[in-house]
Amino acid sequence: MIDDPFAALIQLKPTRDLPESERQQLGLPRCGRGRPRRIEPASRPVDDYQQRLDQLRGAAFEADPLLVACRAPVERDPRVIDQSMRGIAVEAAAIGFDRMQAERRGADVSQLCSRRISALAQLASLVCERARAGGEPDVDPRDPRVQKIVALFLSEVVETARETMDAKTAGNFTGSFLARIKGWEDCVR
Repeated sequence: MIDDPFAALIQLKPTRDLPESERQQLGLPRCGRGRPRRIEPASRPVDDYQQRLDQLRGAAFEADPLLVACRAPVERDPRVIDQSMRGIAVEAAAIGFDRMQAERRGADVSQLCSRRISALAQLASLVCERARAGGEPDVDPRDPRVQKIVALFLSEVVETARETMDAKTAGNFTGSFLARIKGWEDCVR
């Protein structure tokens, strides 16, 4: 055997056989099963832009008429339903605009159509809720304003059916849907 002064320093032991504590001291990656070591996220530097954005967002929340109306109980402030209706109507209009833009680009509009119909259905339910709460006691289903809303809702349903279904299915759906709601004015009150 050769007398090597460095033999004591060199170990021919594979690193995978080292205990985990020695592997960590050498900076080797963890091996084996179990939970990986936790990596602490770096601290975020203070960002003036983000702070200003948070301040503006808070000011917008404070000035939002719906949030202002929601601070008071509904029994004392009937504006909550009106503000909710106005907010949903604005969002439905925005979705309608997005749909028109998507149609021009040739993109799929089925998701936008279903979101708009959902918003219009929510708007209709708020109209009913306001009528139940006594906000508008004389709601006449034959009123031109009500008929206009119903016509808009029906046109959205029919248009969505035509855009998202094949012609035969859309025709069957539209026919059965219109047959079911025929005479709805007589069923109200």
